[in-house]
Amino acid sequence: MIIRRILPLIAGIFLASGAGAACGGETGAETNKFAIEPYFTYAPARGAPDRAQFGGGILVVYDMTKFAGVVVGADYLGQFSLVSGNISLKYPISIGPSVTLVPFVMGGLGYAVSGAGGRISSISDIGVYARSGKIMSGKFNVGVCAGRWNNAGDYSGVRYHFFVGWSKGF
Repeated sequence: MIIRRILPLIAGIFLASGAGAACGGETGAETNKFAIEPYFTYAPARGAPDRAQFGGGILVVYDMTKFAGVVVGADYLGQFSLVSGNISLKYPISIGPSVTLVPFVMGGLGYAVSGAGGRISSISDIGVYARSGKIMSGKFNVGVCAGRWNNAGDYSGVRYHFFVGWSKGF
């Protein structure tokens, strides 16, 4: 049942990312890249004290242009809690020969699972990350953001994320 609800969301995101690239998405070293971003989560307003306040997840990002991308994510807060599809808007700022600072906003829809009653949820985040270095011909990313889940049952509320990841241009 969950798979039937999630697969159309994921398929739509990947179709949108391909359509964006085919319809004038930029090419080059700084765009059309995939990023894998595992992260840690702190959720201070979780409600019941017996609920885990720490967790994490993973995001897979496809940048359609230098300023926009699509994101698929999975979250864990004491149990598998949410899968999501998001749009990311960002503004890369070069602050040195090999360091880029990237403020971003991200928003989308998620499907709340375990303990959240199978609801469609809204997600919003704002943050910043730095991209630098070379690892396996890709770049190293580190950043922070604050966000909110709405209509996610026990998982609704504010959360803070710290992430470290890797991105590669194609």
